[in-house]
Amino acid sequence: MSLTPLARRAIVFAFILAGTGCQPGVREDRTITFDSNGRAAFQHGANGVFVTDPKTGAPKRIYESVPGDIAVSPPAWDSGGKRMVFTVARALPDQPLEPLGDAPADGRRYPEIPITYTCWLYDPTVDGSPQKLFEAAAGHPGYVAAGLAVSWHADGKHLDFVERVGDGHRVRTFDLATNIAEDSPLPIAKNVALGNAVSAQCALLGGAGGQSGLWVADADNAWWRVPDSDPPNSHLEHLRQQLPQWAPDGKKLAFTDGVELRVCDTTKRTTDVWFRSSRKPEERNPFQPLPPVAFRWHPDGTRIGFLDDSRLGLVTAAGWQKDLTETRVTAFSGWNTAGTRIAYVTTELPPYTQGLHWTTLFAPNMHARTALRTADADGANEKVLVSGLRATFPHWAPSESRLSVWLTVEPPYRLVTLDRSGMPPGDPAALIDPETGKIDWLPVKGAEHAQIGHVELRAGRLGAALKRFDDAAAGLGADESADWMAFRAIAFQKAGREAAAREAWKRFNPPAARRLTPVRVPLGPELPIAGDADAITARHRFIAEAFVSLEMMDEGLEYFRAQVRAAGSNADRLSAALALGQLLLLADRKAEFAECAATHLIPLAGNVAQWPAAKQGAVNATVAWTLLPLAVDEFVTALPEATVRSVSEKAIESSDAADINFVCLLVQRACGRRLEDEKLVERAGERLARHPALSRWNLPTGEVGIDALSRVRAAFLSQELFREHFGAVTFNATR
Repeated sequence: MSLTPLARRAIVFAFILAGTGCQPGVREDRTITFDSNGRAAFQHGANGVFVTDPKTGAPKRIYESVPGDIAVSPPAWDSGGKRMVFTVARALPDQPLEPLGDAPADGRRYPEIPITYTCWLYDPTVDGSPQKLFEAAAGHPGYVAAGLAVSWHADGKHLDFVERVGDGHRVRTFDLATNIAEDSPLPIAKNVALGNAVSAQCALLGGAGGQSGLWVADADNAWWRVPDSDPPNSHLEHLRQQLPQWAPDGKKLAFTDGVELRVCDTTKRTTDVWFRSSRKPEERNPFQPLPPVAFRWHPDGTRIGFLDDSRLGLVTAAGWQKDLTETRVTAFSGWNTAGTRIAYVTTELPPYTQGLHWTTLFAPNMHARTALRTADADGANEKVLVSGLRATFPHWAPSESRLSVWLTVEPPYRLVTLDRSGMPPGDPAALIDPETGKIDWLPVKGAEHAQIGHVELRAGRLGAALKRFDDAAAGLGADESADWMAFRAIAFQKAGREAAAREAWKRFNPPAARRLTPVRVPLGPELPIAGDADAITARHRFIAEAFVSLEMMDEGLEYFRAQVRAAGSNADRLSAALALGQLLLLADRKAEFAECAATHLIPLAGNVAQWPAAKQGAVNATVAWTLLPLAVDEFVTALPEATVRSVSEKAIESSDAADINFVCLLVQRACGRRLEDEKLVERAGERLARHPALSRWNLPTGEVGIDALSRVRAAFLSQELFREHFGAVTFNATR
């Protein structure tokens, strides 16, 4: 699927606007790390910090998040893989934040606020409980969330940590034997990001004047500044992206400013450019979030796998050698310890792309479907391990051939709204055998069993799906409800267990909506859809996205047709009809959509004044957007003549609401052309020319085409990307 140039410009425009004043939120690092025995450790937001049991492989919680925790760092093991530290951030009393919930697949974006954080030490050989080491202050929760606040020394006996001083930050060193902290000789900087240590510790300073840049400590703990390492600015997120990666022998380190890949030979203290991207910033793929690490060293220390936008290639001191895959890549985990295999994540198209041209309220979620792949060291013999899910933070185990990864279930399309209702994402951690593709899931709560059940149900493994839903239900009270009960009900229906399905539907409760930043669309009126004023109910929104995610379009259409028939009120009937209409558009069933519009949508919205005042705007805008494809000549041309006449007749009797009435006039004109009815075309054109909504709909040529529908989706996508990149929506309410 490709976007029109206009759609691409709309999305890039959001980033250009953002760059003029807003600072990007600092992205959370959710990497699942390993100790020397292959034990996996990970943080899971409000659920705490977990380490897998060496006997059972099941995740065991070692730290439980408490009220007030706003960020948890990824676990960091010492160089021997024996002990681990993690940090937990809390907001200051006068700057409260929403509690932690399930994180977005590629990590939250944290806004800048001052915090205090606690550093904990976990030694699995002691008693299994973490020990509190120290507390410190920082100017941004991203220090903790991105794992930038604390780093091990190579000796495993000391830690460097960042502490706020006035408007800046300094580095201090903590002695694990004495529990004493001392100041390091590094200068104070606006922000300081600590990197991983192989043979020496390093720190990236931003906003330290002429002393900004990457600093490395030698064997005598004397710090020196890496040549040509000045960061482009001092913002913490940009420092995160420029942190170096050490070569396995500890003699070279590589870093990138997003355009150049530079390598410093620490024995000579010289820096060379290994690769310079030819891509201009405006050519970067706006759908691709930046990975936490864009490059990895090969174990032999002579070559680097580098991710240039979405192009993965092999780089040496002589420059770019070859592409490692022809597929667009979103994340790269480098080579296994033996250097024989690479692992990376590639993009996949969402389902139902044949109908995407026509949808107006179903915006594609371009990150939802990816594939985790492995290949030989040079990119040959590519193999797909997992597909159809969103794979993030892939990471090789250091001592054995295993991959850790988050596998997130997300709807491939979202019904547009100003709140975040609908189907929420869910992502159990997982370990994968790269040879067999076997997945060892690491669920930490019942809802994650349900997410795994969703994966099994979509794959057609009904028995396995029902078992997972049973495991999830075991954690609920007898009458307790949950959003994932919808998937359990669908599974029961697939199994022919109608009574159990009805009971599960009764226990289905969609998640509460969260208000987002208003969306402005460069075509038509602002969508007044928010919370209780939404014309599509939260229940119908969730179920529509669920059926699309399961790729059960026929079952979804059958469900909403039944909902239209059984609705107890006009409001519920219109909600179901709107969801049905959007599903029909996505399925590219033009004639059925036109019949739905003529039979349900236009008549139900005929008199907007019948609706409560708070809902009139939502009905007006949502119905108008949904009917818009019927105003496109290409769409109407594909309809049977009888259907076109029916739509035309209903459109003439259209609503008293301005936007519905305006779109119905556009529909009449398109129908008149299809029927070769010049009088109908002329009458509709005359009324459109003097219609009060004309200026609000921004139609430069007076026509609606596929490009206009694409502009709608592009506007919604750009808003979503803006929120993700700049942290406008950072925290999820706890579910």
